Amino acid sequence: MLVGDPFGSKTSVISTMASALTMLSEQGNEDYQKVIYKTINPKSITMGQLYGQFDPVSHEVRQSRNTFRNFRAQRLLNV
Repeated sequence: MLVGDPFGSKTSVISTMASALTMLSEQGNEDYQKVIYKTINPKSITMGQLYGQFDPVSHEVRQSRNTFRNFRAQRLLNV
């Protein structure tokens, strides 16, 4: 997670870091892995939607949105 002031170059920092780590991985360096990142608007989704939540009244677990599951599935396919 990367947070900071508006116009603080957060997008440039994360993009440059991801590109550098991916390049190191592609060059055969086993200490690094390909980086995949996704930017979400934190105001558009609740914590329960993002991570899943437990309903204390019905004792049901509501699954999260597919953001993290998609990353996990994508990683398993690339292994």
